[in-house]
Amino acid sequence: MARPRGANRRRFVLALVLLTSVTLITLDTRNGRSGPLGTVGRAAHTIVSPIEGAVSSVTRPIGDWWSGMIDSGSIKKENRRLQQQVAELQGEQRRFNDALSSNCSRTSSTPPSRSRRG
Repeated sequence: MARPRGANRRRFVLALVLLTSVTLITLDTRNGRSGPLGTVGRAAHTIVSPIEGAVSSVTRPIGDWWSGMIDSGSIKKENRRLQQQVAELQGEQRRFNDALSSNCSRTSSTPPSRSRRG
């Protein structure tokens, strides 16, 4: 059973691309940003950066909408929990304020005691 010629050619091209990629990554790592690959990388970044910004500005609202749809249940649950917590803290603050005003009214009606240290 013979393999089709196209399959062998695709494997060869894939192996060649992988070998080239590994070689370029190794050379780039050794030379850092100063070598010829660094210059090519900076030029490519300069060209691609505006395109990336434009694509991002178009796709970000879609991603935000999708995240909102996915996270809406947990956001609503957290919102209810936080509203309950706020209500509890407001009740606690009212109790503290009532206790403070009650305590202040008692101490203002009682004459201050003077104790001598001796």
